[in-house]
Amino acid sequence: MLATMQIILQLAPFLLQNLNSIIIAFNTLLGLIVFLRMMRHTRAELRNAPKYTFWHKLGNLTSGTAYSFSVACTVTFVFALISSMIAVNTLYYIQFRRPDLANFFQLIAVFQFPTFLPLVMLFMAVFAIFYSLFEYILMARDSADAPMEIQRWIEKTFIDRFRAPWSWFMAILVFFVVVLLTPIITSFLSVQYWSYLPSNARTWIVILVFLLWIMMGPIFFLSYYSQIGIAQAYFRGKKSNLKKNKKTAFFYYIAILGLITTVYSFFKILILILTNNLDGASNPLEAQGAFWPVVMEFIRNNSDLFTEVQIQTFLAFFAIVPTGFSMFVLTTCIFGLLGFYAKFLSKEPLNTPKMVLFAAYIITGIAFSIFINAIVNFPYAFPTQFLNSIGFPLDTRDLVDQQILLRIFAVPLLVEKSINLIFLINFLFRKK
Repeated sequence: MLATMQIILQLAPFLLQNLNSIIIAFNTLLGLIVFLRMMRHTRAELRNAPKYTFWHKLGNLTSGTAYSFSVACTVTFVFALISSMIAVNTLYYIQFRRPDLANFFQLIAVFQFPTFLPLVMLFMAVFAIFYSLFEYILMARDSADAPMEIQRWIEKTFIDRFRAPWSWFMAILVFFVVVLLTPIITSFLSVQYWSYLPSNARTWIVILVFLLWIMMGPIFFLSYYSQIGIAQAYFRGKKSNLKKNKKTAFFYYIAILGLITTVYSFFKILILILTNNLDGASNPLEAQGAFWPVVMEFIRNNSDLFTEVQIQTFLAFFAIVPTGFSMFVLTTCIFGLLGFYAKFLSKEPLNTPKMVLFAAYIITGIAFSIFINAIVNFPYAFPTQFLNSIGFPLDTRDLVDQQILLRIFAVPLLVEKSINLIFLINFLFRKK
């Protein structure tokens, strides 16, 4: 036992110095495991897909790889982002409330993933751009139906009016206008409107607005399927005996939570924008709001339920762990995937490269939605050390820069929440 302790003490400086690399390696290993499992899954799904030519085989391999990579990136991104949030919240909590624990700063700081997070987000954004191009080109093919109603509307309204090769030209033109030209114009108008922007930040603002527009595509489809999942779980729970069917009861109560958060989050961001109250939060104690401190103060003054030490422990937990955000992640992941598999894959199984790529596109929407919500609600939590090293001038820990980011991200978030609410109302009251 003593020899083991001595070995640990000898290795402690090395482990501490290389802990960030070890954690990134572990996260990468997790992504690799998910990737391999998804590759096995897609190979099984594509076993009946055409394999007659080299291009058939290449399409199957490419789509399976893209889907597996998207799932792996999404899983690792969500874990890394929540880890970074908890780490930053802990650092702020120690700084403002427990300076006696300052010796743990170096240990906690390695869980922020300043390089891993932006690179994974960039990879998924690039995939979303190329998938959008592939989607529009696919619409130009004869007898090729798009997977969703809105895509079929674009296909019939603009592309199917022409024959090849003009249909291909029209597809690329629509892609250029919708996916490329619109965000470029929007970003340049934003830069002109926000005259207070630092001159060295303008180029990056254009890039951010462009990427946010790209993210809205998969977020739209994710919203569609997630609200279907919530509505189906809600109606199924109302018709079932929840005391006997525990699984249905679990999804029913999570669906109710999803209903509440969908409505609440819409009005929350709407009020923030209408009142122009987009001030940043410099630390987790501000970002989490005053709800839990008020609750604990009420308990302290009117009850002996908890001791003072327990109250301080609860306050520390709620300041460090983003409970509300975690509930959002839970409902987004569960019902986004539940709705997608129940509504879409029940009719269109993943047995063609087109369907597999569309599934990968929707999976990226989970990461994009979580990313946008994180920036608006916890702007300080996204690490920018790597971005600063390549010329990105904004610092998410600076209040002025937080306000710039909030003004950029608030409108896309309002669009997402509006889409969620519209779909939810539609599926609850019109399409039961």
